[in-house]
Amino acid sequence: MRIRVLLYPPLNNAAGRSRLEVVLDRDDVSLQSLIDKLVEQFGDKFRKLLYDDQDRIVGGWCAFINQKAPVHFNQTDALATPICDGDEISFLLALAGG
Repeated sequence: MRIRVLLYPPLNNAAGRSRLEVVLDRDDVSLQSLIDKLVEQFGDKFRKLLYDDQDRIVGGWCAFINQKAPVHFNQTDALATPICDGDEISFLLALAGG
């Protein structure tokens, strides 16, 4: 299963690129499995940007699947959100301020 991934700051800096394609096993069909694969590929620096010190994804992160309404990782079961072959997933850190 092939997934197109778009990474925005600061993840793109840690990965050294802003676009990539990730190949997942057919058994891996969730945002969690995609994130696990990205962390495996890009290492601890990438992981520290996503996870807090209690091993939870930082609440400000969200994912857009095929440019539709975002999945906010502070929501229950967000990481279980299914993904499909050919999906495009964009990871964005939502910041507040002005």
